[in-house]
Amino acid sequence: MPRPVLAGPRPLQALGRGLTECAASVRIRAPPARAFGVATAYDSLHDRLPRHYAMSRTRSRRGGVAVVQARMVVAGMEWSVMARHTEDAPRRHETAIIGGDGRGTTIVETYEGDGDTTVLTVRASIRRRGPLGVPLPVGRRGAQEWVSGLAAAIARAAES
Repeated sequence: MPRPVLAGPRPLQALGRGLTECAASVRIRAPPARAFGVATAYDSLHDRLPRHYAMSRTRSRRGGVAVVQARMVVAGMEWSVMARHTEDAPRRHETAIIGGDGRGTTIVETYEGDGDTTVLTVRASIRRRGPLGVPLPVGRRGAQEWVSGLAAAIARAAES
């Protein structure tokens, strides 16, 4: 079972233009490369992280950059997105939603550690407005729970 590193939820910040920023950290009993591999196996995200991805498919890959079409489950809502994933293996993975619901959302995962222990920190700036400026029903609490759940799900998958 993943152990949280941060004591309680971090204070949430409401940023301008409908963005909510939140973060979560967990300690994983697995090497950084293994945890990183869970988050960057794009074609199997829906199998490994089913509460966060309903579907994912790699559209293109060039070097450390991949464009992935996905249906993400964010705070109980399914978002249809096109995302650009930038990898700096095995230390940093950045996801930028470049099309679809929540366009402008960014998720940055950092993997720190050596040997058999990794500290995963997930920071996200979640856009709470849809493509036409229509508010998406993603509250600040829901965004924080989603980020915490994503960190815990990556930890569980890496430890199994």
